[in-house]
Amino acid sequence: MAPNQSTFNFGNLTFDGSVSTNRGGGKYVQVAYQGTQVVFQLGTSVHDTLRTPFGAEYAARDDPSSGLVMKVELSPDKHTFIEGFEAKTVEEANTHSQAWFGKPTPNAMPNSTIKEQNGDRPPCLKLKIATEGKKPTLVKVITVKEGKLSKETTGSVDDITPGSSVLPIVRVQGGVYFINRTYGCSLVADAVLVIKQHGSASSSVTFDLGDDVVMQDDDDDE
Repeated sequence: MAPNQSTFNFGNLTFDGSVSTNRGGGKYVQVAYQGTQVVFQLGTSVHDTLRTPFGAEYAARDDPSSGLVMKVELSPDKHTFIEGFEAKTVEEANTHSQAWFGKPTPNAMPNSTIKEQNGDRPPCLKLKIATEGKKPTLVKVITVKEGKLSKETTGSVDDITPGSSVLPIVRVQGGVYFINRTYGCSLVADAVLVIKQHGSASSSVTFDLGDDVVMQDDDDDE
């Protein structure tokens, strides 16, 4: 099971000092967590969910070719966690600047995955939703009825509707990318648990995909 933000240890992150090129010609550096892909659960249980104000939507408005994304509003603890992850990336960029950028200090700016919203709305984290390829986003659904939780059922991206309560498992896609004098990590929703009719449940339930789910490396950097 993927660690959640309360059990994730930034000291277990390792960044390859060398820059690789993917099949599309993009530059990236491999990132690992305890020797495997970086995957974490953004939430501790079905009582610790995030709101997706717009549901699953195209990355570029009305353009299906742009791919699907899901924006989730960050609670303070999750905002702090993502900031910590990005700070670790910046620290490594400074440490490996000569290898990554060919200069003793970075000549590129970090690109944050946290996006501010207008007014007093909380900041959002944008997650890619994979709909094809060898690792599409897995969607599971739980329904809360009269304070009791149903069993998980398999859903689809159509279940990620505006205003949904979700518990995402997030994967760092490929590693640290380098593009247009910026660098950063692309985040994809490896799996999403959608909690419908979210309310007070009788017991805490943790989202566990089971041991048969294996995170595969897609060698992509965006």
